[in-house]
Amino acid sequence: MGVAVLLLAIMGGNPATLLSSVSGSSGPHSSSPSYSPLTQSGTIIQPLNPYDGVVDPSSGHIFVSEWGSNSVAIYSNAGQVLASVAVGVAPLGIAIDPITHDVYVANSGGSNLTVVHGLKVKASISVGPNPDWVLYDPVSNRIYATTGDSNLTVLSPSTYAILGRVALGNGCSPQEMAYDPSDALVYVTLANCNRVVALHATDATIAGTVTVGNDPVGIAYDSSNSLIYTDDFSGYGGNSCGALSEVSGLSLVHRFFISNGCDNFFVGYYPVTGVIVTTGEYGAGAEVYRGSTLVSTINYISNPQVPFYDGYNGAMYVPDYGNNAIYDINGIGLASVQKLFTGDPSGIVTTPTGSELIARYGAGQVAVVSEATNKVIHTIGVGSGPYELAYDSSTHTVYLSDSLAAQVTAINSTTFHVVATVTVGSQPEGITYDPADHALLVANFASNTLSVIDDRSNLVVATVAVGHGPQGVVASGGTAYVANSYSSDVSIVRVSSHTVLGTYPVGAGPDQLAIADGDLFVANFGSGNVSVVNLTTGQSAGSLGVGGNPTSLTVLAGTLYVADPASNAIYAFATSSLANLVTLFSDRTPYFVAEDAQSGYLFASDFLYNNAVYRFAIPPG
Repeated sequence: MGVAVLLLAIMGGNPATLLSSVSGSSGPHSSSPSYSPLTQSGTIIQPLNPYDGVVDPSSGHIFVSEWGSNSVAIYSNAGQVLASVAVGVAPLGIAIDPITHDVYVANSGGSNLTVVHGLKVKASISVGPNPDWVLYDPVSNRIYATTGDSNLTVLSPSTYAILGRVALGNGCSPQEMAYDPSDALVYVTLANCNRVVALHATDATIAGTVTVGNDPVGIAYDSSNSLIYTDDFSGYGGNSCGALSEVSGLSLVHRFFISNGCDNFFVGYYPVTGVIVTTGEYGAGAEVYRGSTLVSTINYISNPQVPFYDGYNGAMYVPDYGNNAIYDINGIGLASVQKLFTGDPSGIVTTPTGSELIARYGAGQVAVVSEATNKVIHTIGVGSGPYELAYDSSTHTVYLSDSLAAQVTAINSTTFHVVATVTVGSQPEGITYDPADHALLVANFASNTLSVIDDRSNLVVATVAVGHGPQGVVASGGTAYVANSYSSDVSIVRVSSHTVLGTYPVGAGPDQLAIADGDLFVANFGSGNVSVVNLTTGQSAGSLGVGGNPTSLTVLAGTLYVADPASNAIYAFATSSLANLVTLFSDRTPYFVAEDAQSGYLFASDFLYNNAVYRFAIPPG
């Protein structure tokens, strides 16, 4: 498989899988998903106020504490409900001993841990008042439970006997725990004492404390950098809300604000991609960080609780207390992102030859970027207003629309030489390749036409009148769809006969289009949504709500990505169900998006503020 190359036209001046499934709330597609419960043999079973969970690494069974029903829900690794086991009052924290497969549940409304083995309760252990959280220590083979009297209870998992109780500070409120194998320390957050206490795993003696932010609750160990991350529920330094602290050994390394803001409670680590997942309990959603860098935001979970890792499936789960659901966010929002500065980037296209091409509007150039080095390796002088790009796989040619010169430039994707210029209509913008007709299709915004260029001769073979202000164009099976921004509709054009077959009404100010799973998606700049048209029936299939002004969209690996410069975001939807998956944030104004199916990269250009191109590496799954 060849390495893709990115070409940018530079413009300036101007899977998720739910363990509680998602379906549209009105019609086949909806921008506001409702939450459907799992079913087994026709009986509806939902996790009631799920809080925390663990996965048995040998069987793949998923155990989830149900605070609202005083139970533990048990699922197969495929999401099938296996059992609901009654435990103590208000279960919160949960941990598993992978050797004995015993699952320990902290019953915060009582004074005991419930031990679940298989699908049944095995034992009940009195540990002290109001145990909230529990941890298994693989080095010393011990179980730790935090209790409401400021103590840590240490147990033997073989006999369930209490080995001792460790005082963590009078009046302090111990919360979650994490184990750091790099220095064999067990860390415990002390919420109202603004500290993290570290204990030696070998003998459970206190090694020291670290002052962090106000009210730390969640904590996780990041094996990619051997750091402990803990949240600051109430903020720090005179600021009221939202931060993460990085701890190494007994030292505070770094502390930084996060976008979740207030009420950020819990932290989880996803070793597959080496990221930290933070959750804000009261509607603040979930965020993904690599170190202190925000990677993405998952905004559809109303009351996310403790993120937990599935070592059996390699997935990451987030319980949703408010919606009684459990989300598998494997491959969603866990992207790595790079920023490439190019100057006024607009259109982007990738080629199979190891480069990326970026149109540079203000510079009148196309920049060629090596995917291997992420550096500009060549620039191509073109017209005065390079706008969008399309790749012709049959001739290995990149075509560029020039909105100021009323022309299309053809570029050899191997030599990067201009091989032809073709005069088209006034202010050409959208451009796409139609393999069924060996044609390049160009939407001419100011002349209300679609130019059809034969890719073998590089001659215009037809000019088709469409709606008012055509901007985007996409083709499938010999049919072109043209978004007319002023007439708020999409023209349907049979390319071979150069005839308009009809129109689809869409939202206000349609801009760009994409096709996937038999649906046509149209980004409506003026109405702040994406229209969905079923191409089999020709009927509207609803709309997807995004930010203020969506401009561009693309499809990669079964996911529709929508760029919205008004909210500095890229929204992602599953093309099969149209469930809202995740929101990826760039620094400012992502305007154009493009994909590279070979490498799994998603690209977004920001030409209004940062003059940058963002490259997101989306993990498979």
